[in-house]
Amino acid sequence: MLSDVDAKRDIEQALKAFLSQPLYEAGMGLLSVLGYRSDLVLRVSGLENFCNTLDQRGRLRKDAAKVTEWTNVEFLCQVTGDDLSLRGQDKIPFQKQFKPTEIQSYVFLAIELKDEPLHKNRPRPDHPSCESRL
Repeated sequence: MLSDVDAKRDIEQALKAFLSQPLYEAGMGLLSVLGYRSDLVLRVSGLENFCNTLDQRGRLRKDAAKVTEWTNVEFLCQVTGDDLSLRGQDKIPFQKQFKPTEIQSYVFLAIELKDEPLHKNRPRPDHPSCESRL
């Protein structure tokens, strides 16, 4: 088992990978460092592909998601309660009551934002203030 210092170092390195690696690879690397793995993967790249494949009913509220600020989106994976139980990854809370018609899962996306001046409430990932919080 990693010490807290080692875990923080690994997370920091995974975050820095977003500066040098393609978005999908960096995103999957971060999930791996955090201990999340799933066989439910689907390579969907770009907003148009994402909407055509995963939002065929047009439920994504593009204004609320601020898609005009996106340059890229990558579907990374879907993690279900079964994935977490099988791998001992019980780090995401799921509802404990069983409902046979409901599959509980989380979907992980990586979204690349335009390189624009940021608001004071949205620091850059490579800014020292972000690193100190790791």
